[in-house]
Amino acid sequence: MLPKPGVVWTYVIENEDPQGKTYISDFFSMYRLTQQCVNKERLGHKWDDMHIAYLYYYGLNQNDLKEIAKMCLWICKDDMDCDAFTA
Repeated sequence: MLPKPGVVWTYVIENEDPQGKTYISDFFSMYRLTQQCVNKERLGHKWDDMHIAYLYYYGLNQNDLKEIAKMCLWICKDDMDCDAFTA
């Protein structure tokens, strides 16, 4: 669950209670698997590697899995440089 650069990404969602105290309401963690593309010249591909993100662990209190999956998709595209995502 702990972040590891280039392999595991972990995020927390913070909220504030009515008294003004900040608390962690939800968390999720993803890992990235990199696969090498073989026969890329024969297939007409120009990429060497393909990155796939997997939803690893999650704990939800205020958000549902659908909302977390939407966040994961954006993170996979923008931060993790992934080509695919699976939950």
